[in-house]
Amino acid sequence: MLNNGNIIVGKTKAMDKGVVVIETDYSEDDFRIEWEGIKELYISTRYSVSLSNGGCYIGSIRSTNEETAVIITEEGEKVVFIKDIVYMREVEESIPGNVTAYIDLGISL
Repeated sequence: MLNNGNIIVGKTKAMDKGVVVIETDYSEDDFRIEWEGIKELYISTRYSVSLSNGGCYIGSIRSTNEETAVIITEEGEKVVFIKDIVYMREVEESIPGNVTAYIDLGISL
């Protein structure tokens, strides 16, 4: 939900340098929204979240009010200030997509 009351439903692709990128089914282009323009945010998939103090967490995210958000990790919930989130990106769940293997065969006579 944006500060003006508009609601965007889609997949949050990333957030970097204060800009959130959201992909939707109803637009060819991704929405780019400044972090300050977002009132509420709910992300159910796992994200890697980096904070300005150097902290890094992996979990789902939901805003609790205009100033704080909860990162729900396997270890529990971590309440953070939204202004302290500097970067977030979705964590890929499938290992095979992240692994590359090479096989080289040869015969000598």
